[in-house]
Amino acid sequence: MNGFWDRAEKDPAAGEIRDGDTRYLLFRVDVIAAMLAGLDDAARAQALAAFATAVRDNGGQSLQRYLDMVDGDIDALFATVCRTAGDLGWGAWTLDRSVDAIVLDVQNSPFATTRVSAEEPNCTPILGMFQALAETVFGASAEVAETRCAAHAGDGSGCTFYAQRRAPRAPPKLTATQATTGAPG
Repeated sequence: MNGFWDRAEKDPAAGEIRDGDTRYLLFRVDVIAAMLAGLDDAARAQALAAFATAVRDNGGQSLQRYLDMVDGDIDALFATVCRTAGDLGWGAWTLDRSVDAIVLDVQNSPFATTRVSAEEPNCTPILGMFQALAETVFGASAEVAETRCAAHAGDGSGCTFYAQRRAPRAPPKLTATQATTGAPG
């Protein structure tokens, strides 16, 4: 599959960039960082969580399109995702997977360079995209976490993310009364 800039339709007269039906917008990282820095801690945490959710939901739609474009080949999907992340300026991505887990290493995350939170990981947009990817690959919900953020490591290392297939929840145990009568205990 071609890279993003090979696929993208650029129409300067209309003022838009598209990849299929998806419209893109180029935005400076320092503008996002300044906006987030202008929020108090609670509002910033809420904004970052909303950012991750929006990326997960909308990025998941792109992932489904990419998966269709590569005829369901997960290795080709990973290659497409890594290349597209780099094309879009989201850092250099490397993915490694096992049956029930995926590890993402991101070098040069633009979100880590913003350092908007001294305590929390800054790469929530990547976390949202990674969750969408993990759930696409697993075909089930996934638990994801940023286990290392370059913004806090201070040693020039990258960011690391981990995803695992979420274990199905066991049904609640019924009491003897509930089992025989169907009524709450």
